[in-house]
Amino acid sequence: MGMGKRERMEMGKRERMEMGKRERMEMGKRERRGGMQQEKERMELVMKGVGAKFSVIEMWSKFGRQLVAVTVSLSAVAVTLQGREGLEDVSDLKRMILTIGRRGPHWDPNWDGRGNASDATFAQELQRHVVFNDFAEASPNLSIDGMSPSFPFTSHSLSLWFQHMTVPEPSASRHIILVRHGHYAKVAQGSDPEHRLSSWGIEQVGLLAKRLNAFGIAFDQVISSNSTRAVETTEILKNEGVQLVPNVFPEYTELLKEGSPPVPPEPRMTKKKVKPELYLEHGIRVEAAFEKFFHRADPGDDKDVFTLMVTHRNLIRYFVLRALQLPPSAWSRLEINHASLTWLIIRPDGEVKVTCIGDSGHLPKDKITHSTKQYPKEGSVVLLA
Repeated sequence: MGMGKRERMEMGKRERMEMGKRERMEMGKRERRGGMQQEKERMELVMKGVGAKFSVIEMWSKFGRQLVAVTVSLSAVAVTLQGREGLEDVSDLKRMILTIGRRGPHWDPNWDGRGNASDATFAQELQRHVVFNDFAEASPNLSIDGMSPSFPFTSHSLSLWFQHMTVPEPSASRHIILVRHGHYAKVAQGSDPEHRLSSWGIEQVGLLAKRLNAFGIAFDQVISSNSTRAVETTEILKNEGVQLVPNVFPEYTELLKEGSPPVPPEPRMTKKKVKPELYLEHGIRVEAAFEKFFHRADPGDDKDVFTLMVTHRNLIRYFVLRALQLPPSAWSRLEINHASLTWLIIRPDGEVKVTCIGDSGHLPKDKITHSTKQYPKEGSVVLLA
């Protein structure tokens, strides 16, 4: 009788434990479902403010006769732009933006979509194409053509993939020399929102022109931000005799205007909560500029191609990390001086080299600046550490 009582007590204890375990599991599932629903509602509210949309592309792949669905949700971008908080729970979404330009632990040789790659890489490239077309439609102030990737997927390029044909590689390297505009004078708000070069900035750019001329390079392309200080910098370089290939004229574009990259900086630049709308507003355009202007030379180029790009500090920071497939969140750790040079070389096989970043060797020590706060009074000298 005593043994039977103990057995019943043990059985009851096991049953209660099992019921408790099931209840805890069910409670956990309910909590996760509730959390996911809250996160979905929050994402929808965030994206409602920026006018982004959900995009789906479906296409038949000749490889295996399988239906390949490439689905891109721009609300994923909004989540990843929240900063460090909560990203551990949305790792798939986090990777979409934080691994831009670095799709794996190793170097991606087909980062610009112009090399020979696998069917899986093609799906990734198609996904990028879809994303930036949607970005264009969500940005009414920018043209769709201006926001398109530099290597759009036409019917011809699709047929090349489906026939397992290779994309011809160029035999030349592409050199992109990034120039930050000269020092500029901040003026009263409303009188000139674009800001003009200061007398000091004009002198800096004149010295930069002499250095560019010393290279003996004739630039095949000149691209500039359409901000006043960048346009003035480009005009000074041209007037000071920087060599251009015949019939080449500067191209001015809104894509290269100053703005925040699409990824919040690490470490944070402020203790305030990061607003995803801020990085979406400018970051979409910044990434689109990279997609459009950074790629290897064309297959028909039989000699190195040189591009002069006049733009702004944050864009140069981001472009360098993006091209090197390094974490783009490190952009705030790079300092780019006024009227400085940053030189990127893109090899025919897609390899990227950076020969210098923010090089100001052409400027006297007392003329090197990176901030408008470094504008000395008459007769004073600024020495940088």
